[in-house]
Amino acid sequence: MLFIAQWGSAIEVEPICSLRLLGGGHSFAGQRGAFSGNASLLLATAMRVSERWALLPIVASSYQGAKQASELAGAGTLFQEEMDHKGKFLAVYSRPGSPWSIKPSLGYRVQLLKETKDESWTKGLFDNHTLGLGVEAEWARRESFSARFAYDYAYSFFPNHASLESQAPGGLSRDFTGAGVLDSHSNMGSVSAAWDLGAGAEAETSLRLTQQLYGDQHLLTPSGLLSGDTREDFRTSWKGGVRLPLRPTGDWRVSASLELSAENLASNQGSYDARRVRHLPGFYNYGQLSASPGLRVFHGEERRPLVLSLMGSWSWRRYPYRPVQDSYGAYQGASLRQHTWLFGASLSYPVARRVSLLFDAKLLRAHTNQGYQALYRYDYSATNYLFGFSYDY
Repeated sequence: MLFIAQWGSAIEVEPICSLRLLGGGHSFAGQRGAFSGNASLLLATAMRVSERWALLPIVASSYQGAKQASELAGAGTLFQEEMDHKGKFLAVYSRPGSPWSIKPSLGYRVQLLKETKDESWTKGLFDNHTLGLGVEAEWARRESFSARFAYDYAYSFFPNHASLESQAPGGLSRDFTGAGVLDSHSNMGSVSAAWDLGAGAEAETSLRLTQQLYGDQHLLTPSGLLSGDTREDFRTSWKGGVRLPLRPTGDWRVSASLELSAENLASNQGSYDARRVRHLPGFYNYGQLSASPGLRVFHGEERRPLVLSLMGSWSWRRYPYRPVQDSYGAYQGASLRQHTWLFGASLSYPVARRVSLLFDAKLLRAHTNQGYQALYRYDYSATNYLFGFSYDY
């Protein structure tokens, strides 16, 4: 505050507010969930405090009672309700005439997850907190091209995991036994670039490398015991996309997009199947390819148009060291693979100044070569629908 106060009345302030209130429902593997609602609020203030410094404090909160079909991909633990609260402070330093700008940031996130309706908030087994620090350098010599280089550090911890572990039905996986085994330190480096291709077309690409260290999660040995070494994951992800405006007709404007991505996770942690007395090294390793086309149709004035969005997504994931099982659990020779398809449509319809009605629906289908799904679903379908309104200032 002392830093800001020295500029006094010279500060230029631009407040931002975005509110979403939605209701709807979902189905998963043929079972319908109850009608519920989602809510989110974003508050931010862009402040130009001098010709070299700009500040952007951001606060965001959300509640989710209606599951999104896209969030069910992977079919892990299905949480009944979620709350997410984030605060971030971003600063931007740039000198007039220089192509470089530096953007340090500090953030904190609290995620609260309820596995059952009668569970109390802040008491969930997977409630987690994350502290994040980062810095980004952006180079923009001309308006048609920019490049960004970033480093981020994050520390995540699960305050309730050890105290509730003994209450988990049947116990957790052997590698998740103990206190602080989900806590992690992450180092993330990324490089990205964006191009203006002319005539409203844009392209962008990014590469991110992430090292995640689990200091209290010890590695499993072939005998099922824990060794003195701890888990380390290394994730490599690439993403590239292009957006193309199509020829407008009157008040109608159309934009098409295509995004491609690839991801690889390498982990030194394995798993141990005590029932079949088998050690599975490289259990968490996977490679994934994805493609996501999209189409957006705009009608009306540019500042507040009607927007119809259509999207699709295909992804293929392979676990090279996770052998597939038959319906009885016996291990086979092939490695586990999963395909997912996601289709969605949404509509934003302006009804008043800053207020729009929202409609959204998605359908997801996942298919796998895994026959044994008593503990974890790989093969399923999921749908969700949401409707409500937004307020943007």
